[in-house]
Amino acid sequence: GGAAMAGSLRRVLPPAWAELATTLPGLPEPVLLVHGDLDQVSPLDLAQAWAGRLPRARLITIAGARHDVLNDTAHQVVAAVIAEFIATVTSSPVHWSDQESG
Repeated sequence: GGAAMAGSLRRVLPPAWAELATTLPGLPEPVLLVHGDLDQVSPLDLAQAWAGRLPRARLITIAGARHDVLNDTAHQVVAAVIAEFIATVTSSPVHWSDQESG
């Protein structure tokens, strides 16, 4: 845990980020980025950069939250943000393909 885990992540994540940087900008689906303002693992400027690259991204910063926002003290606020985002992006009509599953 702790510093050892952070060091491991710093080694393995750069290649993954590089791959995502080439594939994600064309993603047409809405994306929600939720970031704790006290996150010491992933800097806010990186989340802001990703939000700027994705055409339908929405970045929400949670005051007082750390890296694991879903399990942090602000988890109820995070759950409400996620629920609101889902409600917003699903409020438009759904377009099904001509083929029915069955």
